[in-house]
Amino acid sequence: DRLNPKKLIFAGLIVTLSMNLVIPFCKAALGMTAAWAINGMAQAFMWPPLIKIMTTIFHKEDYQRSCLVVSFASSIGTMLVYLLSPLCIYLGGWRLIFFVSAICAAVMAAVWYRKCPDPGKQQSTAAEKKAGALSHRVYLILGLTMLAIALQGVLRDGVTTWMPSYIADTFHLDNKFAILTGVVLPVISILMLQVASILYRKKIRTELTLASLMFFGGFLASFLMFLANGMSAGISVALAAALSGFMHGANWVMTSMIPPHFAKYGNISFISGLLNFSAYIGSAASAYGIAAFSERFSWNSTLFLWAMLALAGCVVCFFSGIYWRWFKKNNEL
Repeated sequence: DRLNPKKLIFAGLIVTLSMNLVIPFCKAALGMTAAWAINGMAQAFMWPPLIKIMTTIFHKEDYQRSCLVVSFASSIGTMLVYLLSPLCIYLGGWRLIFFVSAICAAVMAAVWYRKCPDPGKQQSTAAEKKAGALSHRVYLILGLTMLAIALQGVLRDGVTTWMPSYIADTFHLDNKFAILTGVVLPVISILMLQVASILYRKKIRTELTLASLMFFGGFLASFLMFLANGMSAGISVALAAALSGFMHGANWVMTSMIPPHFAKYGNISFISGLLNFSAYIGSAASAYGIAAFSERFSWNSTLFLWAMLALAGCVVCFFSGIYWRWFKKNNEL
């Protein structure tokens, strides 16, 4: 909110480029962890400044479309990684994928620096300063929204990370084939993002109410996956893709459509970063937690846990959406 967002994103690209070059030369897990932590910090320089740029240069309708396109691009990038990883491992070992990623970051940094409009340093207007601090009621709903986004992060990134392991362990498929099942997830995510966008523009204008619907869809998909556990790899992949897609829809509506409501307070990027922070708290919890849980209780219990987490997100968003509508009606947001 205080610095030039274009320069922040460029700096993030340069750092992530550097860390992708460092990782292949790390000799121990500790060094890899340190480099990847720095890479994570660099990735955090992307979304909040991007939200600030898009809200600055686009009208409301164009902003909604641009957020959708950016989310598509993220899913396409995920899909490309899942396609390239087995190929790179086959051709030159695991290190090759990091060198390829570094090249992509270098190209993007050059394009970004030359082509992105420069909104400059955004100063808070007198109206924003006059608006004052958020009320305690808004903070409460913001906290509940953060909880819902954390649950979404557990499910979205947990499914993406551990689905190949689940397929390999349950159906005894080759690891390379199991990794390729991850290609299906972002394809369905793109479709669900489009569905969420249509619903938001034409039917459900309250962000948290729409997020509740997305969570309910995720609950149905994960509960069916629990019931069908071990029956068919194809069915499991399809239902996991549906779960991931619904979570991407929930993430899009909460992290993209909610921050612009805080423009009057002059902290769009801060709110965007806060909500993204919540998503990655969930992601971090899933990276270790799902592995530990599945090893102790089995994959069947893990699938049931996913269903309960989706149901909890549905309930939190539903009741928060009631108050969210009241805040918007009374122009607090």
